Amino acid sequence: MTNKPWITSKGMRSAFWVLVVILVLTICLCILFYPEPYLFFKQTISSLGHILSTSGYSNKISQWIFTTGFGIIAVGALFMMVAYTNMRGFYGAGWKVLTLFIFFFGAIGTAFPADHPDATYQTYHIAGAALFVIGFGLFNFVSQLLRFIRKHTPIPKRGVRKRDFYLDMTFVILVFICVLWYVLSGLLIDLLGFSDPWFGPFNTEVSQKILLFVGCVAAFLLDLDDM
Repeated sequence: MTNKPWITSKGMRSAFWVLVVILVLTICLCILFYPEPYLFFKQTISSLGHILSTSGYSNKISQWIFTTGFGIIAVGALFMMVAYTNMRGFYGAGWKVLTLFIFFFGAIGTAFPADHPDATYQTYHIAGAALFVIGFGLFNFVSQLLRFIRKHTPIPKRGVRKRDFYLDMTFVILVFICVLWYVLSGLLIDLLGFSDPWFGPFNTEVSQKILLFVGCVAAFLLDLDDM
């Protein structure tokens, strides 16, 4: 009698989808309860988890939604890491564990308010936010890339490429560009101090949202054998 695996590819994909839904729901609820209009293209997502809003209003409700949401995401990422580590048969499990490791610690750090009175917690948030967005993007990139390689090597017979070939290739490229864009925005704007007009397109407030949006779409395009 063989023991059935305690989690299958379908379960893993569902777990990741749940994390994406929680992420989107957390951001939407935080915007709803933010005490002043949230400037989508001028404020980072981190602003939603501040103790005080930009104008100095108490942001307690949004802050706790933010902290709780990212805490739940961290637990979910840890669950997926344990599953990939202990179960056999998952394709490219080592690479996925590595990206989830970044994603997990990023979620923990992000949960701390960026305007916390203690500078140590501010550092946790800054590092965590960067790791979270990069980890999320890399997990999608690795999954899409492995999916592309696994499903399309060798080249289909008679030179005929199916529609999903181009879909896979498109999202491999898109996710990679978005990760690169976000990293460059952090280096050029936040660390090196470059600013508009020449470096306006590398705005971190925009690049992080585009990466998360593309990552969310890519997540729901994953096949069972991608997990």
